[in-house]
Amino acid sequence: MNANSKHALIRGTDQPLTSLNPNAIIHNTPLGSTLGIPGRTLPTVPRITRVPQESPPKLFTTPISTIPTIRQHLNKTTKPMIDQNLTQSLKNNMNIVDDKKNDGRHHYQSQSEDMFVSTINPKIDPTRRHQFAPKQAFKYERSSKQAFKRKVPISNWTKILIGVGIFFGIAFVTAAIIIPVILVPILTRTTTTTTASTTDVTMFIPSNYWTSCSASCTNVTTTTPSTLLASWKFENNLLDSANSYNGSMSSVPSYISGYVDQALIVNSVQYVTVSSYLSFFSRSFTIEAWIYVTSLISSVDYGIFGQYQAATTRQWLFCIIRSNKMFFGFFNDDVGGSTTLSTNIWTHVAFVYDISTNTKMIYLNGVLDGSTTTGSSYQGTTGSMYIGKSASGGSVNPLSGYIDQVTISNRAKTACEILNDVTLVSYFSFDNVTTDSGPNTLSSYITLQSNSGVSFVTGRVGQALILSRTNAFFQTCGYYWLGHNNRAFSFALWIYPISAGGTILHLSSDRSGSGSWCLPKLGFSSNGSIVAQSWSGSSVVSVVGPQIPTNNWTHIVQTWSSTSGLRLYINGGLYGSFTMTTYVASNQNMCIFLGTSGFGTNCQTLNIIMGSYSGRIDEFYVYDRELTENEICPLAHPYN
Repeated sequence: MNANSKHALIRGTDQPLTSLNPNAIIHNTPLGSTLGIPGRTLPTVPRITRVPQESPPKLFTTPISTIPTIRQHLNKTTKPMIDQNLTQSLKNNMNIVDDKKNDGRHHYQSQSEDMFVSTINPKIDPTRRHQFAPKQAFKYERSSKQAFKRKVPISNWTKILIGVGIFFGIAFVTAAIIIPVILVPILTRTTTTTTASTTDVTMFIPSNYWTSCSASCTNVTTTTPSTLLASWKFENNLLDSANSYNGSMSSVPSYISGYVDQALIVNSVQYVTVSSYLSFFSRSFTIEAWIYVTSLISSVDYGIFGQYQAATTRQWLFCIIRSNKMFFGFFNDDVGGSTTLSTNIWTHVAFVYDISTNTKMIYLNGVLDGSTTTGSSYQGTTGSMYIGKSASGGSVNPLSGYIDQVTISNRAKTACEILNDVTLVSYFSFDNVTTDSGPNTLSSYITLQSNSGVSFVTGRVGQALILSRTNAFFQTCGYYWLGHNNRAFSFALWIYPISAGGTILHLSSDRSGSGSWCLPKLGFSSNGSIVAQSWSGSSVVSVVGPQIPTNNWTHIVQTWSSTSGLRLYINGGLYGSFTMTTYVASNQNMCIFLGTSGFGTNCQTLNIIMGSYSGRIDEFYVYDRELTENEICPLAHPYN
């Protein structure tokens, strides 16, 4: 036998058991009762009772490889119970010592006089039955030692480290969820906002979009040809543009830059006489004018308009300045205003008589300044009219200053109509015409070359102007208040962009689009967002609105006032604003471009990318005041 091979040392010999000790007695005992299995009768196996000997037996070795495993021969029904009892029995009766000094051999020593050393396999040689018990005992003893290992207690520091590890593990998992689920969509949305095409842009719908519009002064008509009796614009002439009530002067008339284009200079020797009779007899009427007074003396009366038949009651119609305030009447049947006039500034005055209520009213800059219901209607049936004076003689002096846009209507205008006559600077409907339908009838121009790219198509209301070629434009000039500091204003229009880019509305002091003062007021940013801009005197300020969908109608309004700042309205609702208390202008009459910045390539800008706008424009309004949201509503909902 090879000495280096693994052996099991067993106390005994390789002789038959009876030859080891003649006194040994072999008993046939049922295995079930030996293992303590109740109710089970197993094959009978021998049991050895060892008796004391005079001398110890010799040690012998048997290779482990020759020892079969006893568990392979157990009955399937009794195997679990046998394993449990066999393990406990061998543990109580055998002491296993792992002696590495003896070439890795294992010594098995009996701790009791009785020892189970048999097998249930009848094919095994009975003389070798004692060789299997130690092998099986060794196997079960090792399993028992592993099962009874002592648990090591966990220290406090270990617990702390485990807790810290759990905390950071939870934090890592939370971050792994938050970053892809929350942060990534936010970052993606921000990126999309700056690069998205306007093809799929959703129209901005304000919260008040479906609310019915309240009554306001923007949904009423102004001066119409059917009610206009006379109109003198003084564009280098004294002609009546509405009828044939042309004027004359005793000297050569002089003109100056007026509220709209040109104005007439009036003084003690320069005033207009209209010889043709226009009847005011027993009827309602409205007389309006823009005046620029250069000097006032409180003790002097200054004439603005008059019709003189006689210096008797209700036969002398006059509109004058008395005690530096407005004064209106029919001679001994009069009404005075309450506001002191300012000099060296354009002021709108209106004198209204309503025969249905027998009311005389004075309006100053669109606001009612005085009224009365006493007296009766005007009774004069003859007499000339005077502009810049109230009569050919008498104590009333001619006006000292300028006069412009004098009109006479054959009805009593409402307060809203008067307000619009003062503050609605221009209105272009683009219903197959480019003329101004507002009270001032401003001049306008379009691209002059053939195939200019300017034409009329179906609009948001009636027809619309379409700009379909590069550098196609619409232009109108003569905006007095847009050229003066800190004067409130509003722009309103419908747009139908073919592509979201370019300048929509450009303001300049020169007809070229350039000049000493120029700025794109409405246009598109680089990503198709609508932008409103203005000038504070030191920098361009802007309100950036939403991206505007192409091939759809969108209503845009820009307003400014010293109290509300710069505001941008989309489809009738306020989208955004910027605090801006001052508006610094050019002190010149201004020109407006639609569809381009003209030659104003050197103009200031912030977010608007200047260039040609391609698309339709409709219902363009310019106001000399800040429109409120209630007033914007009917402009954004023209069919409500």
